[in-house]
Amino acid sequence: MDRINELEYVDGKLFANIYDQSKDEVVIIDPATGVVEGRINFVGLYDGLRKSADNEMNGIAYKADTKTFLVTGKDWTKLFEVRLKER
Repeated sequence: MDRINELEYVDGKLFANIYDQSKDEVVIIDPATGVVEGRINFVGLYDGLRKSADNEMNGIAYKADTKTFLVTGKDWTKLFEVRLKER
C-alpha cells in the first residue's frame, strides 16, 4: 500500500490515512500480516472550500477516553471528531 500517512494503533489494528489528493480514506491494517482488512471512506466529510492542491486528508488521532477519532486535512479549517460503527 502506497502513501500511508499518520498511523494510529487501536485495539490491535493500525489505522492509517492515505495521503492522496483524490481520496479521503483511512485503511485498517492487521500489523501481524500487513493485510488491509478494511477501508473507511471520509469523502464528503469536509465540505469547506478546497484548493485544487494541498487539500487532502492529512491527520488521524485516536481518543481512547471517548473511543473516537479526530480527523483533519491539510489546510482544512475544521477538525472532526468521529465515532466508527461496524456494519
